[in-house]
Amino acid sequence: MPSVADAASKASQSVMNIDATKQIETAFTQAIKSKEFTPFAQVVKSSKATSLAVLTNKLTESLQSKDAVVRENALQLVVSLSTVCKGRVQAYLYPLLSLILDCYSDKQKNCTSSCFGSSPCIS
Repeated sequence: MPSVADAASKASQSVMNIDATKQIETAFTQAIKSKEFTPFAQVVKSSKATSLAVLTNKLTESLQSKDAVVRENALQLVVSLSTVCKGRVQAYLYPLLSLILDCYSDKQKNCTSSCFGSSPCIS
């Protein structure tokens, strides 16, 4: 039978995961708007694996955005994440490969040029 301390510990971890997820979401939004990707990559690097699932969701939304600047920033964010976090985020970036390859055919040149830097970071 679990003790009260075990239940309190699990509740505390749950709250910490929610806080880490919100921290990643906030840092992601700031990175996309400000084009400063290294601070976001540092937040991701220091986060626990349980809160990194939100990373794939946010990048998927950005890569499917109608705004070319958002797509370009998301591609540059992939490069920053893979250089700062190395293999730690690799599993979270693999689902994005098809979206990144779709950006190669983007009509906006800046998105296309960002693809050349981001796709090798995943493979």
